[in-house]
Amino acid sequence: MKRRKGDGAGPPPYPAPPGFRAVLANGRWTYSANESPIVLSWHESMIEELCEQYGLERASFPDSLECVRPHLRHRFLLKMDLADAYGHVKPFGAFTMLDLPGEYEEHWQYFFHRDGGLIQGAPASSIIFHFYVRVMVERDLLDLCRDLGLTWSRYVDDFLFSSNTFITPRTQKRLKHHFAACGFPINPRKTRAVDRRKETLVHLGVQFENHRVVLPDSFNQKLNIASQWGDQTYIRQLELWRNRVLALNDDA
Repeated sequence: MKRRKGDGAGPPPYPAPPGFRAVLANGRWTYSANESPIVLSWHESMIEELCEQYGLERASFPDSLECVRPHLRHRFLLKMDLADAYGHVKPFGAFTMLDLPGEYEEHWQYFFHRDGGLIQGAPASSIIFHFYVRVMVERDLLDLCRDLGLTWSRYVDDFLFSSNTFITPRTQKRLKHHFAACGFPINPRKTRAVDRRKETLVHLGVQFENHRVVLPDSFNQKLNIASQWGDQTYIRQLELWRNRVLALNDDA
């Protein structure tokens, strides 16, 4: 079955797996297991197993601004996004690469669609994806970027590469080949290479300009809407975010 993105008009991209129900939220289909204690217990066990195995108490993801900071002083940027990232994590490859006990493989249907990838919205999906990418993609990416003279960071399925020398089409091709060899094609519509002296780039809610970072126009739109509604809590959150983003310029 070909995977389809939920747009609110058609059916879910996959039938709901055992113990899940399909939920349409913000125009996208996701899957909830909140009414299935058995499925939830398996996901909690998976999270504990992975965090213990990889030396973490719980799943820890980088702060988005920490994924921006390494690139502040670099002129050339290359943004790459994994296409259908969850859909390219297959059950038996994941269990093998993550060296998980056989009991999880026996209950793979609690974590994966029958003819697809990780279940979107399932409790353990983000942590499975996180560690799978670390094992499959990032181990060799470290050496590759060192050879290419690139700085890189990842936030979920968004990669950003940077350098003070031009990132050539040949370099981009080598990166794409690496991701493809790891089972992750790159989304060409979301791939952008820019020279900050000529163009801007928005990444993780931060707009890179020449020698500085600012808030994109979408931020001001959110702030205006929050002000119109008088939502003081959201206004404070947005103002805190603005202050954190602008403070990055002290390191640039």
